[in-house]
Amino acid sequence: MRHLKIILLTLLFSSLALAKQWQVLEEETYKISYPKDFTLNTSGMMGTKFFLNSKKESETDKFIENINLVIQDVRGQNMDLDKFATITKNQIKALVMDAKIHSSNILTHKGKSYQRLVYSGKLGKLPPLKWVQYFYLHKGDAYILTLTLELGKKSRYERLGEEVMKNFELK
Repeated sequence: MRHLKIILLTLLFSSLALAKQWQVLEEETYKISYPKDFTLNTSGMMGTKFFLNSKKESETDKFIENINLVIQDVRGQNMDLDKFATITKNQIKALVMDAKIHSSNILTHKGKSYQRLVYSGKLGKLPPLKWVQYFYLHKGDAYILTLTLELGKKSRYERLGEEVMKNFELK
């Protein structure tokens, strides 16, 4: 019994320590929590609401994994998740060299449906990339949350990036 209490207390303190290592970006229509060591950029670069950039994993790291959010007005377009995913896949095939769609599924988290799309390919001189996108439709807008990773690179940021994306909340 004593060992069980020690284990439970250790888990509680570990959870509290981890919670302190995360920050929250809260805006009028959404909020997201992210690791304290990620760099937040809200400059609007490339039409985004934010970029969250990981740290380099080594001096030879050629690509910094990141998460970004783009919001598109889809009012009057009779849009649903399937239609939005189809349009997005067509854009990917047109813009990304050697594009490969790995999966596309409608999921539900915290009572809100979203499309999860995973694809890979090449953009310009960058190394081959992998993207994980979550699409939400909310109050006439499409929220496109994207995790961008270097394809084939074993990175702790893939798991962590999806963890960040899963805590994204619409208001």
